Amino acid sequence: AIDGTGAVENRVSGNYIGTDQAGTADLGNGFDGILIAVGGDGTFIGGTDPGSGNVIAHSGQDGIALGGDAGTGVSIIGNSIYDNGTLGIDLNNNGLSENDLGSPPDQDTGANNLQNFPVLSSATVQGGETHITGTLESLPESDFRIEFFANSQCDGTNHGEGERFLGFELVSTDSLGAANFAATLPVAASTEAFITATATLRDTPNSHADTSEFSMCLPVVADCLCPSPIPDFVVNGRVDGADLMALLQALHDGEPAINVSGDARITAQDFFQFACCWYDTEMP
Repeated sequence: AIDGTGAVENRVSGNYIGTDQAGTADLGNGFDGILIAVGGDGTFIGGTDPGSGNVIAHSGQDGIALGGDAGTGVSIIGNSIYDNGTLGIDLNNNGLSENDLGSPPDQDTGANNLQNFPVLSSATVQGGETHITGTLESLPESDFRIEFFANSQCDGTNHGEGERFLGFELVSTDSLGAANFAATLPVAASTEAFITATATLRDTPNSHADTSEFSMCLPVVADCLCPSPIPDFVVNGRVDGADLMALLQALHDGEPAINVSGDARITAQDFFQFACCWYDTEMP
């Protein structure tokens, strides 16, 4: 724990907290993985260099907690945070802190100035890439680093943690404090994963400050691509309602010959891919 107004600009990097180097052993304590109780201004947890991120897992409470008397400018960058008892990152150490969406947004105070977290809109995988879109509402005309993570599960708050670091996107808010982002990350998340994100204020191009709590979880889906051949079950030259009725009838009858994904069974994936084809393609 970091406790004391004089404990500033601390560095916590390259540690395994609550687990072993393989990331499989449960060695967590009954409390927080990292606790900044008082002060700690400018503390840097993790890093941008290879090997500088921490693995923080299996804590009984939060992965990283900043108490109500903790300072600001605490950067939480490039870590793996998962399987902790409550939140992955907890600002003010009092549970989930909702975004301040006033006009302008994010004017509240507290640990890390209660930095707003991003709101994710979509997360899709195509080939070896993960595509993520979303928004951030925070300090006007400011620069941020948005970090993205894949998680094998979403916790009870629906705000997840940050199990696998996928990458980041740099964004700037406008005069109203709004920023949209559309990140393409050169790594494929599992289609069974949940994506989360954090926002970290950037003081300068090479300096980071307040990091938010984790965003809400968003499930990953496969990119919406119509398979070939298209599911034109009634052979009328396109995918339409008649084909949907044929697919539903096949589901009712347990008829595996009619399916979209080609795996000889009818699942939710068939209906997802069918929707991708709806009036999108016509037979030659």
